[in-house]
Amino acid sequence: MTTSQRILFNALASYGRTMFAMLLGLFSSRWVLASLGSIDYGLMAVVGSLIVFISFLNGISSTACARFFALSIGRNDIEETNWWFNTALSIHVVLPIILIIIGFPIGEWAIDNFLSIPSDRLDTAHWVFRFSLVAMFFTMSSTPFLSMYTAKQNIVEVSIWGMATTLANFIFVFWLTSYQGDAWRLYSVITVAISILFSLIQVVRAKYLFPECSIDFQRWYNYKRIIEVFSYAGWTLLGGLGWMFYNQGISIVLNKFFPPIRYKSVNASYSVGGALAGYTKTLSNALMNAFLPEIVSLEGRGDRFGVLSQIFRASRLSFTIIAVFAIPLMVEADFVLTMWLKNPPEYAGLFCRTFLFCFLVSRLVGGFDSAICATGRIKWYQIIMSFFSILSVFVVALIICLDGGILGVCYIIITFEIINMIGSVVFCHKIVGLSVYSWLNMVLKKAIIALIISALVALIIELSITADFIWTHLLKCFLLFVSTGCICWFTLIEENERIQLLKLVGKIKRMFV
Repeated sequence: MTTSQRILFNALASYGRTMFAMLLGLFSSRWVLASLGSIDYGLMAVVGSLIVFISFLNGISSTACARFFALSIGRNDIEETNWWFNTALSIHVVLPIILIIIGFPIGEWAIDNFLSIPSDRLDTAHWVFRFSLVAMFFTMSSTPFLSMYTAKQNIVEVSIWGMATTLANFIFVFWLTSYQGDAWRLYSVITVAISILFSLIQVVRAKYLFPECSIDFQRWYNYKRIIEVFSYAGWTLLGGLGWMFYNQGISIVLNKFFPPIRYKSVNASYSVGGALAGYTKTLSNALMNAFLPEIVSLEGRGDRFGVLSQIFRASRLSFTIIAVFAIPLMVEADFVLTMWLKNPPEYAGLFCRTFLFCFLVSRLVGGFDSAICATGRIKWYQIIMSFFSILSVFVVALIICLDGGILGVCYIIITFEIINMIGSVVFCHKIVGLSVYSWLNMVLKKAIIALIISALVALIIELSITADFIWTHLLKCFLLFVSTGCICWFTLIEENERIQLLKLVGKIKRMFV
């Protein structure tokens, strides 16, 4: 199997997992909203944001782990990989303990004094926060084991266990609809338990599959390697802070200016809109997870041309994946939300369309972040990008104070996403050697052409099918999905990539026939 075919095969495995999660999530999210109610559902996202403030370091450290794992794997050095594994494991055991010690009193104070939470839900909010801290500890401790799956490009195994986790949560949520007690508290307890159980199973499997996951306590404290990890992770941490502040800060700003006691729909709209739109991003992320280890391995071998080739391919393919789902969803967002939730929050459709457009913009530079981070030259990239992420939250708060309303918030989110895209192009040019002209010609131009044609087709379909029935809306979604897919297939996907995809489909077909 060629490199391209391996990447695509791993991507298809991730897609299978993602589609499975999306299918079940459409039902489970509806049931969760019905079981918890709009207020508790919105509060769940707000309280969860406190955990993100504490546990976002896991994403940062796991990225650092994946980089060092992939670099040594690219050099076929098992001994070196094991050294990095044990270094990572020592960090991921000690770090969550420190985070809990620091984060627990801060979170407890924030729930009581900062967040707008009804008095009758305060006790539950505290317990949900504590359950989440427990989950954070186990999640972070298992990160080095789980990162090895990605570094070794064993995406099929990850996908299988991900589907099992999704199914377990689905079964529980279905049962939750008949529960008469405090649904929010029980939902938190069981989801945390499921997460811990399947994380431990994957840890045991990793120790069995990968000799690099052999635990050696004598290798836990290697000052030089720990410093190297934290030196790399330190600047990544700054970028993570910016992303975290942007992603969760807006949720908290909306909670402060539109408290759930008076504005029941705003917080829930932001959560629901983000959740629905997020399914499309998850599909694209599945592809990026397949590209990431290959990009880092190519950088480890010094193949910069290969790195640039892969990020162009990643940008085109990930944009295509987003577009074929985003365009039908943007046109029929209100219908899909109504079918999904029956009575969706007032602004859910607006937030959903906003996030979808942002995801389209972000995929134009798919793989750029991975390529930049693979070089290790990330200081100014992380400083500048985090600055604009943090700035966006304050601008959102300013717009609300100036009576810009929810629509103004959406415009600001889109504006800063475009700024982030431009920043990624500039830094990838300076650090990785990206040709801006090549990107404009091979990615942006093709994406704009695909969007214009898709928009015209969507307009024709919308004007041609005007009846307001369930089957007509479903028909429009289907036609938009197929037309957008065909347009992207011939405008964004290059001929050699189409050939590779068709060959891979043929191989998969022969496996089951």
